[in-house]
Amino acid sequence: YTKAELTDPLDENPILLPRPNTGESITVTNANDLRLTIGKLNKRYAPWGSRRFPGTVSPLNDSDNSDAGFASNLLYKDPLIRQADDWEFPTNKFAGVGHIGRVHRGTPWQTVFLKAPPTGGADQWAKWVKDDRFGYFDSHPTNDWKLVDTFTTAFSDSSSAGLLSVNQPEIASWSALLSGVVVLTNNLPAVTDFTPSARFGAYTIEPSSAGLRSIVTNLNSFRIKNPPSGMFTGVGEILRVPQLTIASPFLNITPDQQNNGISDAAYEAIPRQTLSLLTLGKPRYMIYAYGQALKPAERSVVFNPGYENMVTNYQVTGEYVTRSLIRLEGSLTNPVVVVEKFDVLPTE
Repeated sequence: YTKAELTDPLDENPILLPRPNTGESITVTNANDLRLTIGKLNKRYAPWGSRRFPGTVSPLNDSDNSDAGFASNLLYKDPLIRQADDWEFPTNKFAGVGHIGRVHRGTPWQTVFLKAPPTGGADQWAKWVKDDRFGYFDSHPTNDWKLVDTFTTAFSDSSSAGLLSVNQPEIASWSALLSGVVVLTNNLPAVTDFTPSARFGAYTIEPSSAGLRSIVTNLNSFRIKNPPSGMFTGVGEILRVPQLTIASPFLNITPDQQNNGISDAAYEAIPRQTLSLLTLGKPRYMIYAYGQALKPAERSVVFNPGYENMVTNYQVTGEYVTRSLIRLEGSLTNPVVVVEKFDVLPTE
């Protein structure tokens, strides 16, 4: 355990002295009377969907909403994790960078955060962590996005060639990356409790599908709005885009499903499988240019009055094809074209 896990964010006076139960009848006047809690779940026990009352772990469904911001909030704890055995921590070598999302991050009930943050609740982070050794803002979950740019599964620089730039705007390139990715869907009957055997179906992302187009549209929208360059400055920044995780077009996002039907693995399915295939880079384009050398064909020059020297037909005397690889620097509103490679292709 860490200090943060044992400190109640809602209790400013957490130190209580237990007294032995002498057998006398007890009138419930103080919820902190430990004679009422010995042998029951600890008040600090606060997994997904729970409220911190002595001896209770129940959904937030009554008038007491003192911890309404914590009960089922993706920013503070992993969804559907109600006991330590519900986690599936990775072992041995990781298949990709995205698998770091399965590693415990050291804050209560939470693995490394590879999701977009839900709206609201950010101002409560200091209360939830209750540990300022590294500063509340430094330990905020969205800082985990930087880990994506810190770790790699590539053996060398040359083995990472061909990765897709997160600043690539074209749907064809993103389709090549996302097509075939298997995501978990929860378009099943509504659930009311944790039922791992009957929650998810598998769906393979299809090229140019509506879901894929939604992801690319929102990626480009977030990138363009990213000041000052209008580009992502790190691979992890794409996790700001909700359609990759918490607003995935492949998930059934309803309150009931959010509370009881979508796991952390389902939310992070796309980043888990694709982050190792991405790089920061710059937008690159391959341009093929075709040129011809021409001369007037025989008997093609007109000498009639009013049309003198007009050519009605041409003869090809030579052809060439060039191939240019260019990248864009600067902002999208004032780009600078840099030619990385230029070739004149052979005639055959």
